[in-house]
Amino acid sequence: MLGTALLAHAVAAQTPDRPIIGAVFFYWYEWDEEAEWGNWLGAVHNTPLFGYYDNRKLQDNFRSLLLAADWGITHFFLDYWGHDWRGENNEPRETTVLKAAEKVRSLGYPIFIGYYQDGTNFAMRGFWRNISERRDTYRWLRDYARSPAWTWLFGKPFQMVYARNGVPELTIDHEGFQAWLRQRYGSIGKLNAEWGTNFRDFNEIRMDFNAVGFQRAMSIAYQYERWQRDWERLEQLVRDELGLPGLRVSFDIGYAPFRNFGFERFARVFGGPHSYAGIFGQPHEQDAERFLQAAVTRKGGTVFFDHLKHRYFDWNIRVPGTAYPPEPHHFDRFWVGNLMRFVDGVLHLSWNEWWEGSNLEPSFEGGKRFCETNLLYSTIWQLTYRDGGRETRDGEIGLLVNDWIFEHGGGDAADLYNAVQGLRAVNAPFEIVLQSEAMLENLRRYRVLVAPAGGVGFGFNAKGERVDEVLRTWLQLGGRTLITSQGGTRDMGHGTSKAGQSRSNASPVPRPAPRPFNFFVDIGVVGDEAVLVQGFSGREDWGKLPEGAFGAGSQATVRWTPNIGNTTVLMLPSLPNADLLLRWHGSAIWRDQLRVFVNEQLVGEVAVELGWRVYEVRLPAEVVANAGVIEVRFEFAEAHIPGEKDPQRFRGEQRVCNLALDWVQICTPNVSVGERKSIKWQPTELAEFSDEVRKVAYAKQFRTPLLRRRAVAPFGKILSTYSDNIPRDILIINPQSQVPSP
Repeated sequence: MLGTALLAHAVAAQTPDRPIIGAVFFYWYEWDEEAEWGNWLGAVHNTPLFGYYDNRKLQDNFRSLLLAADWGITHFFLDYWGHDWRGENNEPRETTVLKAAEKVRSLGYPIFIGYYQDGTNFAMRGFWRNISERRDTYRWLRDYARSPAWTWLFGKPFQMVYARNGVPELTIDHEGFQAWLRQRYGSIGKLNAEWGTNFRDFNEIRMDFNAVGFQRAMSIAYQYERWQRDWERLEQLVRDELGLPGLRVSFDIGYAPFRNFGFERFARVFGGPHSYAGIFGQPHEQDAERFLQAAVTRKGGTVFFDHLKHRYFDWNIRVPGTAYPPEPHHFDRFWVGNLMRFVDGVLHLSWNEWWEGSNLEPSFEGGKRFCETNLLYSTIWQLTYRDGGRETRDGEIGLLVNDWIFEHGGGDAADLYNAVQGLRAVNAPFEIVLQSEAMLENLRRYRVLVAPAGGVGFGFNAKGERVDEVLRTWLQLGGRTLITSQGGTRDMGHGTSKAGQSRSNASPVPRPAPRPFNFFVDIGVVGDEAVLVQGFSGREDWGKLPEGAFGAGSQATVRWTPNIGNTTVLMLPSLPNADLLLRWHGSAIWRDQLRVFVNEQLVGEVAVELGWRVYEVRLPAEVVANAGVIEVRFEFAEAHIPGEKDPQRFRGEQRVCNLALDWVQICTPNVSVGERKSIKWQPTELAEFSDEVRKVAYAKQFRTPLLRRRAVAPFGKILSTYSDNIPRDILIINPQSQVPSP
């Protein structure tokens, strides 16, 4: 009933004929050899090894492109600003570069050119306006797309769009959303039964991306249908006015799911994303997200472009500027990581961005060593790349990419990412299963299915069937093992015997604290992510706290909560079987109500007041129980979006900014408020296998990422426990199938 049209037409997995080794190509350089004058002087970070050149000249572009092709680059994306730059004979300079690429191809090099649209001229609402209003996209489709040197992907001309243009814009259409819901549910009673709500009429329901649960998930589904209709209208204009089959793009949106809406829908509607800036930290950052983007877009019939960068220095054009040094072996590590993620395309920061010092093109300062590295990995990749050669065999492992974790708004994405990394770490031969593909006919081939639930269960497949019901039917086939997690078997109804007979983690006899205990974390400083699970913005430094605030004069570093949705989740150490206090300090612009849960149990409600405040709730020993680590969940009553509540003051601010969180403290009652002398704690936990499992396991104990804690664990055979005796893995026997549930 709830399957959306865009997921009903699954696209067969595709890969390009060969891998795409791409780089952004800058063609704004000018040099007058006689006058020895041009725009190279004054701010370029490095010096071209072959001397200054002039992109107005066909021969200079030919030499640069040929050199890049010799060093392993296959695709060049012109950094197009929309300026009327001219080449030889006063022709558009893009034409000059394209002629140079065609000349290189005539020598047998299979290189391609495309647009990397910079500036702000790509319409992100009403996509068809890029054609109807004769914008830049119309121009290159008309003038260049038919060249044999132009980049096409899967039968359609292709371009990249830089983030300066923006991203696909949300369209709030309450009336359209209500009509869409009527069509899908028929009656408000059916909707309320599914959503667990009490709406009296469809007219009461609003599109709300900051809600949690079905209202958010259906708002996302409706938004993607609107985007899809708009894109189909664009492609129809391309066919009617230009005689071309359509258009494919890659938007510069980063590597996490777009707007935290999930992976699959974006890949099916828009295609594979990329990031120009990419990673400025360790080359393996966002490894799981990048792996999933590559796998999901391949299933969606498009390409994700992973990142390459060997250095970056913009000190000469920006103050204070940014530096990304080339060591320790950053470039090798980027390349190896990309290959290990089985990507189909990569995008280097630049072949020749000399102003920002990211140029791969040889320089006096860096020589050819980065080109040599690029050629090595490019050659290995092109020789070993196989079209469609990564499918698993029947009977192997499937990993469900559960986008409901994101669509619901309250799920824990780390559950999915840990599953990905765990399977890769043990070199398990697995294949991803998209949410739309989770139908019985597709799942039959798997004997083992890993299905992270993220604390919120599962969504719907392309037929509109609930995935949890499909999994239940799949288990009845026999000889199947489902490895699921928090919210998985519980939501499916497995793992409990009779009502009231589940196992509780609560300690039956509370005891006073045997010693003082204090854990303090300063939010907004490096390392605070150790306690943050979900529902927080990036770090912000607000300077000194004002007079009258607690800690006046001290530095205020914060993160806005919940950023998206209405929930913030933290993982904190605790003192088992003791009464504790939970305190936090923050600032609010608008009043709100906040409910506080610990290990899924409500422990208090507080009123969020304006300005800086210290808040406190008591954690009874019976709630803390034996747990050495607890999950704290803040649920806000409202979602305050500054750009909507006060658009004049906060223009464009679309984050949910309910509380700017400054610090969090968990302690025994005899510790003073805001005491910073704290125990040391790291977010890893020691777990131990049960005696039965220990007989076949490699080790008795193992380190594991922390998972959300349950107040109640389902009955079953315990396979492993945390060091505080809380069950981690439980084996539940379903008729002829096995369901381990961490």
